[in-house]
Amino acid sequence: MRFSFFWRLLAVNLLIIALVVSVTWVALEHFAAVYIARLMDEYQIAPDDAHQMFLDAVRRSFVWATLIAVVVASGVGYLATRTVLRPLRRMAEVARAFAHGDHGVRVEIGGGDIAGLAAAFNEMADRIQQLQVVRRTTVLNLAHELRTPLTNIRGYLEALIDGVLPPTGAIFGSLQDEVTRLIALSEDLLKLAQADAARRTLRLHPIDLRVAALEAIALFHVRLKAKPMTVETSFDPVVGVVSADSEKIAQVLANLIENALQYSSPGGTIRLAVAPDGGGCRIVVANDGEGIAAEDLPFLFERFFRAEKSRSREQGGVGIGLAIVKELVEAHGGRVGAESTSGKTRVWFSLPGQGDLYRIVTEPLSDR
Repeated sequence: MRFSFFWRLLAVNLLIIALVVSVTWVALEHFAAVYIARLMDEYQIAPDDAHQMFLDAVRRSFVWATLIAVVVASGVGYLATRTVLRPLRRMAEVARAFAHGDHGVRVEIGGGDIAGLAAAFNEMADRIQQLQVVRRTTVLNLAHELRTPLTNIRGYLEALIDGVLPPTGAIFGSLQDEVTRLIALSEDLLKLAQADAARRTLRLHPIDLRVAALEAIALFHVRLKAKPMTVETSFDPVVGVVSADSEKIAQVLANLIENALQYSSPGGTIRLAVAPDGGGCRIVVANDGEGIAAEDLPFLFERFFRAEKSRSREQGGVGIGLAIVKELVEAHGGRVGAESTSGKTRVWFSLPGQGDLYRIVTEPLSDR
């Protein structure tokens, strides 16, 4: 059963050889008979005996030639078929190992037409392995995020039931804070789930990123004034239109501005600009602050990741905002990335626009 495909493929090759031999035999019988008849008629030779002797000689020669050809062709076909199918067998073995939980196995990429299939298989395996890691990490991080508020709520309730703490407004206020934190976490998870499914719900139409950026800033007017923070804008008068889902891009911009506001020093400046970039356009959202350590940058868009481990959840959130940005951008066919130098942080993502690739980047304007 293991080599059924091999034997079927070899049988197909032998069937083709048999058909070629049969056609050649019929053709030889016909044309040889016609040819010898013409020769005998031309030279006035009695056709009966000579004709039969000629056909017998041709048939014997053809039978021996056929037997030799079939043996040689079968041997060559056998070796060639095994060589061609060897990568497919290896791929089947790797697939079985992968299905049984060994996600580290990969197919060797050789040459020829099988190389593309092997590369596609390895890419699929890498993606599945990444998804498995994300799933396990997400479950662990979610359990960690839920444990603290639930433990606090349980402690307060047990203390109230045992009469250790009096039922004061401060106690109920603390309980309300923990419940609010759980509600915020559930809402963030819902947004993340919606971002995961964004590819199926995109409503693409031309939008002006300059207008979208100004609308996003307006949403934070009260908080920017309270911190206080200064906002500087610089928009190119020509570029800025992309084909995207306006609601999801508004959420992306809001998350980026929220992130910049969260980690900026009071009295600092958030700079936002729209500028051309290689035929496309770029949005710049810059903020000063402590910056992000180089070792944390590759994980900035991971779920539940917080660069500042010492920050509380009230100060730094649960690390879902930029993960949502990544999902929404990739749903549009774009990419994300991040850089941070000298207390300046740049987080960028690219969007395919109307015929061009538009890049949206958060970075300091002073670097331009």
